[in-house]
This record gives sequence, structure tokens and C-alpha cells, in this order.
Amino acid sequence: MPESSNSIPAFLRDLHEHAGPVLRYRIQRDVLGRDLSHIAVVQMAKDVAALPRAQELLLAQQANGAWGNFVQTFETFQRLCELGLEKHDAITRCRDEVLFPTLLRVDALWELESMAQTEAEHRAARQAVRDMSLHLLCRSRREEDLLLKSHLERVLAEWGYYVSSGPHRQWNGAAIPTIYAWPAVACYPWPHEDFERVHDLALKLDVFIEKKQPAPPEGMPEVLAAIALRDVDKEIYLAQPWQLFHSLEMAARLGMVHDLPWASWMLNEMEAHEDSDGFFRFDSAPPEGPLYFFPIEETDPARYEIEYTFHAHHIYKLLEYDL
Repeated sequence: MPESSNSIPAFLRDLHEHAGPVLRYRIQRDVLGRDLSHIAVVQMAKDVAALPRAQELLLAQQANGAWGNFVQTFETFQRLCELGLEKHDAITRCRDEVLFPTLLRVDALWELESMAQTEAEHRAARQAVRDMSLHLLCRSRREEDLLLKSHLERVLAEWGYYVSSGPHRQWNGAAIPTIYAWPAVACYPWPHEDFERVHDLALKLDVFIEKKQPAPPEGMPEVLAAIALRDVDKEIYLAQPWQLFHSLEMAARLGMVHDLPWASWMLNEMEAHEDSDGFFRFDSAPPEGPLYFFPIEETDPARYEIEYTFHAHHIYKLLEYDL
């Protein structure tokens, strides 16, 4: 057993022994709650940053702080966060030089500008870029930030208006809740006095979308139409367990797992896939190319069970389960 396993609780030892350096670091940090005040965790973070796949991403950062266009920057930034490198200088630089300026400039559309021809399309493009920026900023910094909170409050106000506006306004004036704003709101560390309000509004939004989801305007480019938050398709989540874990993590962060039927279903599905040895296994085809959040470390589909098991324990930690 590696020396670092001596302090690992019994229920995590098999996972820790089978995991590589990235997942071991994230087990320490995200499951056991050992932050950079622990010397061993600091060294693990340095070791992860020195890995060839991390170095390849870090060295690809351009002079302007981005990684190519905005979608490429979004994916690379998220990938580095999933490696546990949120506090790396490259992430800080991108936040300061790319994301905050993009958030604050209402005309910043990046490459999506070429796709937007109508007023509704321009509005959708700006929403996508704004909410992608919020997603990255909230994902990479789990600390209260008044500037970020002010923008998230605007998102919440848009959600409230969207729910109350009626179908005739959606896509035609009312801001559309996006697949990027949801994790931004979920990842932000809301203070206790705000959490219940945010939770209740997110619940109303989910119920509304399940019953009255509007279709995008005819002819809108798929890239823009795809930003809309959608109802859960259970078949997709059974075929793509990495999507199940990602969505379940966001619901857990908002304290909504037991309030949303689809999230409760996901939790039950996850628990049903735990085998007697403590590993979580799914029979599914691997994703068509790597996603920014999966796989974090494993490239052999036969070893995806290690990643699934890490994600399951991370979700249990967010749910404050006593294991």
C-alpha cells in the first residue's frame, strides 16, 4: 500500500490504490476535504501539473490568455479544472484576461457572432458567451465574489421572469435559461441567507421546463438552439453515465437531489450500479472522444469504473452522507 494511503479511510482504500495521480489528488481534496494547507496535498497538486497531459494543455495557452476560440477555451479551462488545477497561474490568467472582460462586455460574442443573424440569435449568442464565462468563473473559484454574485443575481432574475412570462415571450424577448448558467449557479458558494431562495427558484425553473419547454425559433443555428436548458432524457443518462454523474453533482450542489424526481432517479440508478467490491460499474459504450469532464484520467474503458467510483463518492460528500 502506498505511503499516502495510510491516512485514507478504509472505504476509500481500494479506490485510492487503483487510482492514478489525478484521482488520488482529487480524492484527498474533494472527498476527504484536505485543502492546500496540507503539505502532502500541495505536492500532489504540483505532481498533477507536471503530468504530460497537463503540461500539454498549460503550454498551449496563447498570449491573450485564451486557448484558441471561446469554445476551445471553455473546454480546455474546464479540463484543467477537472485535473484539479483551479489555482494554477494559467487559470488565474485566463480568468483575469479573458473571462472577466468577456463577462463585462455586453458586445463580446467571440466566434458565435458569425452565426447570429437575427435579434433573437444575437441575444442567444450573448447569453451563451456570458453564461459560459460565469460557468468557468464559478467552477474555478469556490469563494464568495460580489461581482460574480451580482451577475448570478441577474441570471436568477431572468429565470424568475422566464417562468412567469408565458410561452409567447420565450425566445422572443425573455432570456432563455441555459445549460451553462445552471452549473454556474450550482457551483457558486451561496451564503446561508441566500441558499433557500436560490434552491426554490431553481426548483420552480426545473418544474416549468419539464412541463412547458418552448421550441427555439425556426432556422436558429443548432449551436445557439442547443444552449437552452432541457428536460432530462433518462435513456441518454443510462447510455452515458458520465452525463448522469455530472448532472447529479450539480443537483447535489444545489441541495436538490431529493426534491427533483429526475435527480432522485439518478441517485437510485447510481446506487444500483455499486457492486459488492464497492466499485460502481455501468455497461455502456465509451464517449465519442473525450469530454471536458470525462474521463479525467483513465483512457481504457475497462477502467472507467475507477472514475465512476470517484464521482459517486464525491456526490456522497456533497450530499453529506456518512460513509
